[in-house]
Parts: sequence; C-alpha cells; structure tokens
Amino acid sequence: MRYASQDGIADAVQGGVAIEVTEDSEKNGALRLLCLRHTPANMDSFDESIVRSLFRTGVWRVDAGKITGKRKKFDEQGKEMKFGRME
Repeated sequence: MRYASQDGIADAVQGGVAIEVTEDSEKNGALRLLCLRHTPANMDSFDESIVRSLFRTGVWRVDAGKITGKRKKFDEQGKEMKFGRME
C-alpha cells in the first residue's frame, strides 16, 4: 500500500500479508465495524443479513508489516532540495 499526503510532500509505503478470515465470529465483528462506519442507518437489519449471507461473504485482513516513509525537503526559497543537496 502507498499513502501520500494531499500536497505530495510526504508519503509512506507499507507492506503486509493478506489473510482470509475463516472464523465466523471474526468475520461478523469485522463486517459489523464496517457497517457501523458506512451504513449506520441500516444496522437494524444487520443480524438478519449476517445469518442469510455470512457463508458466502469473503473477509480478508491485512497483517501489517514494515512501514517506510520519506518527505521532500525545501530550502528557504521554496525550491525542492533534491538528493545529495545539503544546505
């Protein structure tokens, strides 16, 4: 995954391993959090939908690995300081 700030000055790269979630309780918990975040008005039908559809719903988690980052540096005039330039 790659993350960048809106101004493009800093970014980060994160590695990880995607693993399929097979335990129903973990799948249910993850889906509940997603639905609470994105569709809170529909939570009254969540449990019914889980009973009907959990067996055919795939859920994956990403176990985070190494994270690296960098940022651009600018001098007093606002000019980008490229690699090797020291001031």
